[in-house]
Amino acid sequence: MEDTLTPFDSYRSALLQPLVLTSTVASFVLLNGWYATWTVKGWAVTDKQKAYVLSLLSSSTMTVGSIPLLKELWKHNWDLQVIVAERWWTVMLTSFFATFLFLDLSVGFIFYRKKIDLLTGWIHHTTYLITMAWIIKNRMATVFVLMCLLEAPTFILALGSINSKLRRDYVFAFFFVSTRILFHAYMIYATYACSSLKLAPTVVLSVFFPLHCYWFSGFISQQKRLYYERKAAKATKISDKRDTVISNAKVVVPEEFKSPSRRVTELILPALSKEDQIRLRRRLADLTARPLLNQVPERFRHKSVDNMINRFAGTPQPSNVAVSAF
Repeated sequence: MEDTLTPFDSYRSALLQPLVLTSTVASFVLLNGWYATWTVKGWAVTDKQKAYVLSLLSSSTMTVGSIPLLKELWKHNWDLQVIVAERWWTVMLTSFFATFLFLDLSVGFIFYRKKIDLLTGWIHHTTYLITMAWIIKNRMATVFVLMCLLEAPTFILALGSINSKLRRDYVFAFFFVSTRILFHAYMIYATYACSSLKLAPTVVLSVFFPLHCYWFSGFISQQKRLYYERKAAKATKISDKRDTVISNAKVVVPEEFKSPSRRVTELILPALSKEDQIRLRRRLADLTARPLLNQVPERFRHKSVDNMINRFAGTPQPSNVAVSAF
């Protein structure tokens, strides 16, 4: 371990050092093999899944790599000055992450171009690639790997994007706030207070901090939208269920009303005696048929019609007798 942070004379000497070259080649083979395995095995089918295959390996590796430094920082009362010196394995991890950024753009351009956003893809990755070169030249790989604790939310996001059953928005939110907001804010202060570092690391961290705040505001907006969509879907589901219950409801008809015509007739018309029936029919004949028949000329009268009316009335009588229609 070196105790100083003396930068390289040039970017060429920094990037062509054997450790960086070896790490880059090994990372290139590892990441390509990782992506090929996922696609050949059929574990990543959609563009969204393919877009997070490389991120899954990169974010998990960098998060695990930051834990020893975080533990050491905690043991030394959060004094960054104690752990800031460069180590060989932090240079390897920095080279690994730079290789991931390059491959995510190049492989993505071929296999999942629609998922590479202009801001979070091309601009973000290109900016970070330039930053990686600057970090290696200035021997700040240890500070960078410590900052890779911020990759924990990316790992949670990659898991949920590849397998929706593993998506946990509240876990992502917890890690995002605790690392990319709180820990990032602490590191801005820590780099500023560290005597071995110049002002540049503080400026770089301060530039990236608003981007994380912007991403989190977008996440909050997304969660609000999903909440209202779930609420609307739930209300629609309840309404549909209520309509189904109403449409399937059965109306119970009392037994006495299953034959309404007969029952209603019995209720409306009370039983009449034979004499009352004859009297009623005679009255109907005297008020309707007989007055009408008396108006018909004699030559159009027929005996059979008179007999039919007499039989209905129950009292045979001469059909030519006029009856007043009072």
